[in-house]
Amino acid sequence: MDQKKFTIQEAIGFGFQKAKENLGFFITLGVISLLMNIVPMIILSMIDKDATWLRLLIQLAVNAVSLIVGIGSLKLTLDVVDGRKPEISTLLSYTKYFWPTLGAGILVGLLVILGFILLIIPGIILGLGLQFYNYFVIDKDAGAVESLRMSWNATKGYKLYLTWFGLVLLGVNLLGILLLIVGLIWTVPTSMIATAYVYRKLST
Repeated sequence: MDQKKFTIQEAIGFGFQKAKENLGFFITLGVISLLMNIVPMIILSMIDKDATWLRLLIQLAVNAVSLIVGIGSLKLTLDVVDGRKPEISTLLSYTKYFWPTLGAGILVGLLVILGFILLIIPGIILGLGLQFYNYFVIDKDAGAVESLRMSWNATKGYKLYLTWFGLVLLGVNLLGILLLIVGLIWTVPTSMIATAYVYRKLST
């Protein structure tokens, strides 16, 4: 890697600026995500614990909706990176990527677990190299297996640098927690946008 496609400072700075410009939107997105976690918990607490199948079906439905919203959230961050105005309606507009994202996620999980079994380090390397698979599914319309290959190729030569990037993002969000949790309102969207920015740099 002779010349970096991005710097950590550049990515965080971009994420911070865009989060500031769209703070109201990301607060709304955060409230929606919070409600999606709280409401199912309330519903499950009202159902008889012996109703195992009903509880299982509700949990599966919640997980499916969470994945769909996660896909939409990722697309929203790409929209912000690309200079487009984010729209809440986008959250549920990309259901066609549900199965490829789910399939790729399962494959990544299995590979990373296998890597950790093989003395941990291979698992870390695989996790770093495959971390952008969902972006490739949504942004490039890649299939489950193809998205893994594309992510691995895009991160070639950057895995160590991405480790430092991840640690900086962790520090940023720990700072958000220390600021009485309220700081997360800013640091979480900053991290999301910064990560999408890094993806965009590595994928071009």
